[in-house]
Amino acid sequence: MKPEIKATIKIKIQRDYFVFSAAHFAIMSDDITEPLHGHNYHVSLVVEGAVGNYGYIIQFADLKSAARKVVSKLNHRVLIPKMCNAINIKHDADSIIVKTKAGKIYMFPVSDVVLLPIINTTVESLSEYVAEEIFNTLPRSIAHAIKSLQVGIDESVGQGAIALMEF
Repeated sequence: MKPEIKATIKIKIQRDYFVFSAAHFAIMSDDITEPLHGHNYHVSLVVEGAVGNYGYIIQFADLKSAARKVVSKLNHRVLIPKMCNAINIKHDADSIIVKTKAGKIYMFPVSDVVLLPIINTTVESLSEYVAEEIFNTLPRSIAHAIKSLQVGIDESVGQGAIALMEF
């Protein structure tokens, strides 16, 4: 008798609408801050999980919907890492002022900024943040089927980071 072979199944999604255009500056050290610049970030997803009774892990539509919600919040915004110790953030009703330890001062309209709960706006930090947000956006009834979620973010072709969340 042959032993039963059980395959590990992963699904992937990489769509042309999983793109967000955003400005940022990365803090390289207390003395070095990148110039303000932007990217067209491309997001890809890989989900591993148990195949259910109907032959799928999770409906693609549910995963795409969650990803679109997260990506749309970042699109056409300036991304600021509010957990970074090398910057000071002050804001009032109309503007956000960011001062870096390197001596740069930025002023942005509040409506143009997303303050992110990350330490830097590198693709490493962004991929982890986006992975957590996508997972938390999924309904619990769907999320329980997921063993792992991998989110890749490329800031240019062939240059990016991948966050892997395992459950």
